[in-house]
Amino acid sequence: PTSAPPTTGSPSSAPPTTTEPTTAAPVSSSETVTHRINCGGPTVTDSGGELWESDSNYSPGGRTVTPSRYIQVSYTFTPETEAIAALFATERYSNLNVGDVRYNVLVPSEGLYQVEFILGETWHRNPHTRLFDIKLQGQTVFGSIDIVAEADFQKPLFKTATTLVGNSRSLEIVLSPLASAPEGPTLSGLRITHLGASEPTTTAPVAPPTSGSPTATVSEVTIYRVNCGGPSVEDAEGHRWVGDNALGYAVGGRVVRPMDHRSVNYVSNPITEALSPILEAERWSRQDLGNLEYIFAISEPGDYVVRILLVEAWHRNPGTRIFHIDIQDTPVFENVDVVAEFGFQNPSEKVAPVSVVQGENAIRIRFRPSASPEGPAVYGIRIIHVVGSTSSPTPPPSIPTPQPSSPTLEPSSPTSRPPPPTAPTLEPSTPTLEPTAPTAQPTAPTIQPTTPTSPPVTAPPSELPLVTDRFNCGGPTVVDSEGHTWLSDSDLSPGGRKITPRRFRSVAYTFTPETETVTSLFETERYSNMQTGSIQYTIPVDSNGLYDVELVFGESWHQDVNTRRFDIAIQSIVIFGSFSIYEEAGFQTTLVKTVTARVDGELSISIVLLPLSTSAEGPTISALRVTKISELPTTTPNLDRSVYRINCGGPNVRDENENVWLSDIDLGYYVGGKVVRPQTHRSVTLQPSPYTVPLATLFEFERYASISSGPIEYVFSVEPGEYTIKMYFLESWHQQQGQRRFHIYVQGQPAFIDLDLISEFGFQRPGMKEAYVSINPDESEIRVKFYGSNSAPEGPAIYAIDVVHNVQTRHRRALSDGFSGFETITASVNTLQSSTGLVCATLTVVALMVGTLARRQRRAPQSSSQTRTQTSDIATDMTEPSEPLLEVRQHDHLAPRASRMGSFKPSYADV
Repeated sequence: PTSAPPTTGSPSSAPPTTTEPTTAAPVSSSETVTHRINCGGPTVTDSGGELWESDSNYSPGGRTVTPSRYIQVSYTFTPETEAIAALFATERYSNLNVGDVRYNVLVPSEGLYQVEFILGETWHRNPHTRLFDIKLQGQTVFGSIDIVAEADFQKPLFKTATTLVGNSRSLEIVLSPLASAPEGPTLSGLRITHLGASEPTTTAPVAPPTSGSPTATVSEVTIYRVNCGGPSVEDAEGHRWVGDNALGYAVGGRVVRPMDHRSVNYVSNPITEALSPILEAERWSRQDLGNLEYIFAISEPGDYVVRILLVEAWHRNPGTRIFHIDIQDTPVFENVDVVAEFGFQNPSEKVAPVSVVQGENAIRIRFRPSASPEGPAVYGIRIIHVVGSTSSPTPPPSIPTPQPSSPTLEPSSPTSRPPPPTAPTLEPSTPTLEPTAPTAQPTAPTIQPTTPTSPPVTAPPSELPLVTDRFNCGGPTVVDSEGHTWLSDSDLSPGGRKITPRRFRSVAYTFTPETETVTSLFETERYSNMQTGSIQYTIPVDSNGLYDVELVFGESWHQDVNTRRFDIAIQSIVIFGSFSIYEEAGFQTTLVKTVTARVDGELSISIVLLPLSTSAEGPTISALRVTKISELPTTTPNLDRSVYRINCGGPNVRDENENVWLSDIDLGYYVGGKVVRPQTHRSVTLQPSPYTVPLATLFEFERYASISSGPIEYVFSVEPGEYTIKMYFLESWHQQQGQRRFHIYVQGQPAFIDLDLISEFGFQRPGMKEAYVSINPDESEIRVKFYGSNSAPEGPAIYAIDVVHNVQTRHRRALSDGFSGFETITASVNTLQSSTGLVCATLTVVALMVGTLARRQRRAPQSSSQTRTQTSDIATDMTEPSEPLLEVRQHDHLAPRASRMGSFKPSYADV
C-alpha cells in the first residue's frame, strides 16, 4: 500500500455543535476508570502500566489501520501524553462508504460517566479534510470535529463529554462521517470514567495518566445474534444473525413479513440503519397460540445482557399489543406496549442484565401474551457475555432444547447393546479407502463422552464383518424396520444441537435402497454452526482393527450447494473437506459416506464435524454406524505424511492436488502478527516457481509482523519422531533487497537468521524453506517463531506451513559428529495390500490441532537432547531471544553453520 485508506462516499448531514477545550485535567481520586480501550489495535500496556484492551470485542464497525505501514509517523507528545504513545500506532477509522463507528459498552452500574476520546490526525495536514460528529446515548456532543484545526497535524487531541447511563448499563458511542469532507472519523483510544450518580455536569478533559497499575476492565462479547422469524442474514456491520426458523431456537408462535401485507416505513434511527435486514420478519403470537420461548446454551456462569429488538409495524394505537417478557422464569418486563413506549414503526431495544449461576447451562426467554387483541412480536435477540479484559468466552455447548414428541418407532430404552445382525444394512457400494493412522494424537476433546453402560460386542475374526455400534444422532433410541436398535447419541455428549425438522417445515425424503429400512433416523438430526462449535464423537471399541464408519446425512433445509459446508475428520484426520450434502445427494435425499478407520492402541474412534467460517450453516448428521471389517494387517506402510497444512492468514483452501490447507484464523494455530491480502492493495503477479501453480491458492493472504509488534508463533502438537517443517514465502511488496529481513527459530534454536526473501527467491516469486526437527519421547510440541530483524524496516511475512512426519524418509545423525546433518535413507511406498485383500490408496491428509491451545499452558521443558546445539564456534546469542525481542545481533557467518545443529538443519535451496 502506498496511500491512505479510501475516502469516497455519499452525502449526509449532521447538526453542528460546540466543542470542548483540549487541555487536560487530572482524574479525581473518587472517580473510577472502568474502561481503557485501544481503538483499532491490540491490547497494550502504556508506559504508566495501565492496560488498554483491544476494541475488537466490541465489533464497532469501521476499519483498522497501522499508519506507519504507509506513511511517516512522528507524533509530538507532551509529558502528559507521552505515556499513551502506544495508542497512536493504530487507529479505527471510517468514511461515508463504510458508515458509522459504533461502540456499545456495558458499564458496571448506572450513573454519570465521563467519556474521553483520544484523537490524532495522522494523514492530512489541511483543515476540513476530515470532519465527523460524536454522539453519546443518541445525543450529539461534538459536531463537525476537525482534528487539524483544533490540535494540528500528528498531535494528540483529547475530547471529553459526560452522559448519564440508566439501569440498562449500556453506554452507546457513535462517530459519524459527514458528507462535507472526504474523510470521516478516526479514533485512537477511549477512556470511560464513572463519576457517580449525579446529573451530568460540564467537565474538563482528562489527561492520560502517567503512572499506576492496570485497572480491571469490563468488555462485552456477543455470543448469539438471532433473527427472529427470518433467515440467516448479515447486518450493516457485517455481523451474522442466525435465523431461528432454520436452527430451531424458537418454540411456538408464527412468522410473518410485515412489508408483504402493508406499507412499512421505519423511523430512521441508529438501530434502523444498523439492523435493517433483521427488521424484515417477525415472530409473533397471541393468547390462543400460547407463549414464545427461546433457550440459549451458556458455557459458563457469569453476567450476561439480553437485548431484544422490538418494533410495532401494524398498529398505531397504544393498548392494541401488550405482552410480558420473562427471563430465567422471572418476569422482567410486564405489560410491554411498544407503541406507548417507542412509537409506531420505531425500532428499539429492551435491555436486561441476567446472571447465570453455577449449575445453569442456558438463558431462557419467554414472551407471554396478555388479554390484548395482539400478543408479542419479536424481531431479534442478542446475548452478550460480560467478561473482564483477561478472559474470553467459550463457544456455547449443546443445551437441552425443548424436545419433540418421540417417533413412533421408539421402543423402551434398552439396557444393553443389541446382538449383532448377520449382515449390515448400509453396506458401501464401492471399496472403502483406509486412511493412514494419524501421526499425532491430539489431546482429548473438551466434552468427554460417557462410556455406554454395557461393553462393546466382542467377536472372533471368523464373525467379521460385525456391527459394533448404531447411533441415532439428535434423536431418541429407535428400532428400524429390520429390528435393529439405534441408540440415542445423547450418552456420547457430542455437542451441537438437536432438532426435528418437520416441526418447522415440510419434509419428504427420497430414500435409497441402503436407507429405506432406516427411515426413522431422518425424523431428527444433530447440527452445529460457528457459534456452537464442532460436533465430536468418541466411540469406544473392544479391540484393534479396521472399522468402517458410516455417516448418514440428509439436507432438510437448503437447496443450494454452498449454504452448508463443513469438514469431517476421522481419527483426527480430515477425510472430507468443505463437504456439501446437497452437492453430493441433492435436497432431502439420503446420503451415506463410509470411511475405514484404523484402531491401533487407543481403543476408540474419534469423529469430528467442524463448521467453516465461510459457510452460513454448519454440520448436520442423522446417524452413525460402526462395523469392524478386519483385524489389523500384519504389515503397515511407512509413508511420510503431512500432519499439519496451514494457510497463514487465509481461509481453508484446497491446492491443485486437492490437499486441504486449514486456516490459522479459525482454528487458532497462530499467536501474534496481523493479516493482509496483498492484491487488495497492489498488483500481484506470481512469477514461475515450483509452487506457483500447485499452491497458487496459498499465496493470496499473508501473516506479517514487525519488531514492534512482536514475533509470530505457531505451536503444533505432535508425537515423538522426526519432522520436516516446510515454510512457504512470497515477497509481494518490495523489489529491493534489505527491505524485509527476519529470523526463524524452531524449538527455541535459530534455523534461519536475517532471511531476505528478495535475495532468496526474487520479487513475487513463491519460495520454500525447510527445517528439520527431532521430537523426543518427553516432548509433545513443535514450536516455530518468526522474529523481525533490526537490519530491515519490514519483518516476517509467512504464507503457509506444512509439517511433515518423516515416517519413511528418516533422518539420522552421523556417529562421528553428534551435530551433523541428516540423510534420506528410504523411498516412498504408494500402495498397500491389507490382510483382507482391500487395496487402500495412499491418502494425504491433514491432522487436526485439537487441544493445542490448552497444551501451550503446560508445555514440557525442553529436553537436553533437543537443545544440543551449542558448540565452541556457534555464538551464544543463537538461542531464542527473550520476549519482547529488543535486538538480535547480526552475524553473517552464523546462517551457513545452522546446518550443524543436531536437532534440525535449514535447507538453503529453492526446492
